[in-house]
Amino acid sequence: MHKDLSLYLIYTFNSAHEVIELETIRNLDATRIETWIGKPGVYKEMNGVKIPTEVEVLWRLKDGDFPYARFNVLELEYDIPVQF
Repeated sequence: MHKDLSLYLIYTFNSAHEVIELETIRNLDATRIETWIGKPGVYKEMNGVKIPTEVEVLWRLKDGDFPYARFNVLELEYDIPVQF
């Protein structure tokens, strides 16, 4: 908890111990709080790290799921020292 704010996130794993779903609640707009789902998939190794390379995000609404974004990871860089 931080300044009377709290957050929950439910992780679902498959038999290979990969995250296949994330669930939380978020503000859909200024007046509605709804269930938000992230669905990572297609795990690949990039630069020695196994990551999900495709992610779909959606709202789980009373009328059904409403997907609104899909992401594809094409390249991964990390721990690259740069001067700033």
